[in-house]
Amino acid sequence: MLLWNCVHEILPVADTLSKYMESISRYCSRCSYIPETHLHLFRDCGDSSILWNFIFQRITVAKEVFLNSFFNLNWQQWMAYNLSLSRSWRMVFIVAVWHIWKARNRAVFELKMIKPFSVYNAFYVDYRENILMMQGKGAGNWLQKAPAWKPPAPSFLKLNIDGSWKEKDEAGGGGVFRSETGNWYIGFASKYNAITPLAAELYALREGLQMAVEYGVQKLEVETDAELLIKLLTSMEDYYHHELAPVIKDVACLMTRFSSFSITHLPRLFNKLAHCMGQYAISMALGHKVFLDPPPFTDVVYQTQLKQAKDSLKQMGESSSASQRREQVINLEIPPPPEEHPSITVTTEIMFGTIPTKVTTHLVSAKTASDAKKGQFSSDKE
Repeated sequence: MLLWNCVHEILPVADTLSKYMESISRYCSRCSYIPETHLHLFRDCGDSSILWNFIFQRITVAKEVFLNSFFNLNWQQWMAYNLSLSRSWRMVFIVAVWHIWKARNRAVFELKMIKPFSVYNAFYVDYRENILMMQGKGAGNWLQKAPAWKPPAPSFLKLNIDGSWKEKDEAGGGGVFRSETGNWYIGFASKYNAITPLAAELYALREGLQMAVEYGVQKLEVETDAELLIKLLTSMEDYYHHELAPVIKDVACLMTRFSSFSITHLPRLFNKLAHCMGQYAISMALGHKVFLDPPPFTDVVYQTQLKQAKDSLKQMGESSSASQRREQVINLEIPPPPEEHPSITVTTEIMFGTIPTKVTTHLVSAKTASDAKKGQFSSDKE
């Protein structure tokens, strides 16, 4: 519907509305000094122009666009040109138009100005999800070929995370740790003050890694349905000016605390258990909850995936060595309490835009941590 209204140039932009209602200003709500026409709103406004530049710099398919035509055509020519290009570019174009329209409406009706890079983050997550569902492999084929949830390798735990976001004061995230057998180890749900969906996902990852470190997990597999998050973590040096750079740095430091660590993408269809935790978190008034047992709202999804995990183990066959390894992980089904070591707590307040966030770090002396690890290792031997 939005695209149809764009093509016919009948959206209620300020320049049009001001002709019928004198009380409405004809000027753009984001840049304030140029009339808000369709062309200005979606292409020429400073915020929109920055978004398109981000897209041209970061999206490979955008290379087919002739920039001289893109930035110099009139409205009807501009729409016709973009919709005449490849299907891949049309996908980029339509999703970008939708997010520009959403950002503009938040500026008009909620008086909230969204930074262009935050709009790009939301655009990219939405774009990748659409690509996953419409990548031209035939209806339904992507569901069959997508990797379902699988238990982690022997002696590993697997953490699935998901963030939920409506707006900066309605965001949360959650995660679930599971063992090699697919059994529930521990879960969590937390309320966040996140400025974007990516921020909620990143906070959930940081919290999950902090819990894993506190519980002494050494080998960890992480799965998330946010591809952009993995892109950030695999090229962190390119994002040192990113608005979430302090949180990215925290996550990078936490990842080094494991003897073996991996993070991979899992389609949302198979990340349902973490999604349940994230949705529950967004409904919380505030705070943080830990679940030692599966909560009722996850029961259907959890039991289904647990059965699939056990069926997968049966198909693989159970050798004696595999059984021994499994028993070692089953002992982790009841989480041990975090060990207490002498530590110094440092709380730092970091500003993400205009949003203050307190980051608490526990500094444990190297000698104490080393002694604790030696004691744990010797007890494991016994």
